[in-house]
Amino acid sequence: MSRTRSIISAAAHSGTECPALEEKTSCNTHHCPIDCTVGSETGWSVCTRSCGNGTRFKTRNVVTAALYGGAACDWTLMSEACNEHACPVDCMLSPIVARPAMNTTCSVTCGHGTFTSQRSVARAAAFGGKPCDRQVTVTPCHITECPIDCEMTAFSNFSTCSRTCGTGYSEAYRTVVVHPQFNGWQCNHTTSDGDEDPNNVLRKEVACNTDLCPVHCDLTVWTGWSECSQTCGAGNKTRTRTVITSPDHNGTACEALS
Repeated sequence: MSRTRSIISAAAHSGTECPALEEKTSCNTHHCPIDCTVGSETGWSVCTRSCGNGTRFKTRNVVTAALYGGAACDWTLMSEACNEHACPVDCMLSPIVARPAMNTTCSVTCGHGTFTSQRSVARAAAFGGKPCDRQVTVTPCHITECPIDCEMTAFSNFSTCSRTCGTGYSEAYRTVVVHPQFNGWQCNHTTSDGDEDPNNVLRKEVACNTDLCPVHCDLTVWTGWSECSQTCGAGNKTRTRTVITSPDHNGTACEALS
């Protein structure tokens, strides 16, 4: 600041010159306030969550900081809620039921079957969550092999009788198509009494030509000739034979015995 004065009487004739007519002194020497200035704001950031109440941010950089009592910065960080919708809830199933003994749950008692396990829904799907997968699971099971019974062809025709009379035998055969396995019904097995089972044999025979055979007459050889019945005048001499086996059952009759 300054102050002045004016000359009332000017110096003359070597009189003393007037001192300074103006005088200055310092004032308000403190700094002027500097207000904060900020740059342009950024775009919104990615939301901190894709669902279930997240937050996003945008910022402004400080170009000039506030000094000496200048106006403070407005905002440099701003936030707002985002993705406030509920998050998808996926379906959740209960644990698979422990598998009991195979021989009580397999679909078959022998051979290859299936085992079925059941799971319940522990938590249902919601808000577009993944639905439940299969609640029923089918897996293969195998206890033991099933018995395979013997299988045979049909019997062949009976053969020619072994005898033409006096009871012969005629035979018929069949062959094995499927051999038994795993304790299946055996081919040509016997009954509980130890006898051969007639329904499951490979060979069977029947009696045939049961009529008695003819018995033909059987004679001894001729004896020697006897002496002539006369010494002259045309006599006779004879010879004989006897029956060893008499004819029977339409056998050949005996010829002359003498």
